[in-house]
Amino acid sequence: MLTPIRARHPLLLSAGLTVGLLLILALAGTAAYMLHLPLPKGLTLAFVPIALALAIWARRSHQWTELGYRRPRPGRYTMIAGGTIVLVLAITAWNIGSWHWDTVPGWLAFTLLVAFVEETFFRGIVLRMLLPYGWTPAWILSSVIFGLGHAINLIAGYQTAFTTLIQVCFALAWGLFAAAVYANTGSIWPVLVFHALFDAIQLAGVNQTTTPVDMTTLAVMASAAMLIGIRGAGNSAVTSPHGVSGRDLSVGAVQGSPADRPVASPIR
Repeated sequence: MLTPIRARHPLLLSAGLTVGLLLILALAGTAAYMLHLPLPKGLTLAFVPIALALAIWARRSHQWTELGYRRPRPGRYTMIAGGTIVLVLAITAWNIGSWHWDTVPGWLAFTLLVAFVEETFFRGIVLRMLLPYGWTPAWILSSVIFGLGHAINLIAGYQTAFTTLIQVCFALAWGLFAAAVYANTGSIWPVLVFHALFDAIQLAGVNQTTTPVDMTTLAVMASAAMLIGIRGAGNSAVTSPHGVSGRDLSVGAVQGSPADRPVASPIR
């Protein structure tokens, strides 16, 4: 089960934290551009401090288990999630064709760092912060926030509007799938590893995936997300009867009366 993070204004706080994260990344990107640093080194300037901050907070507040750093729960929908992950990675790797093998270790280390930050932040924190609204709103809103966050590439001038639109749609489907798998398995490990491997294949590949391939993998993830999110996570108890205070984000710091606390319930 996922423990909600209770806050006075969950949606505003989630949006505010996301804007803050994007501003940090934008500043790091600007610094990298001015210093003429290559992509991994430039973004690492931002992701390493954020990752360290998340790790320190999780350790000091004993949040690792609540964030989902635990063994996945087995089950029918866990197998569907695993099959989807393997299929998407296989389609992507086949379309890439070959890799610059000498760059694979470096890119994999970088994508593991990015996956840790993004999955911990958007699934482990934002999704749980929105859970008091109910599973369906939290599932959709957290995914929309994750998808729209990728629009920063258009604002920064890194790519065209069409490419950004495809990326936002892909990130939305990714968010729906990742959140559904996270809630259904109770573990963040499957989506974190999937995230890192997928990005590493893309970055280390000789070729980039074509738009038809991107749309195919998008459709596969969206379909699996609907199945797992509605029939799997949606029909199971995805919230515990106790919330975590948004003020100190520490386990067991519940605000409000018992009647105000979210209870395990089916999708609504």
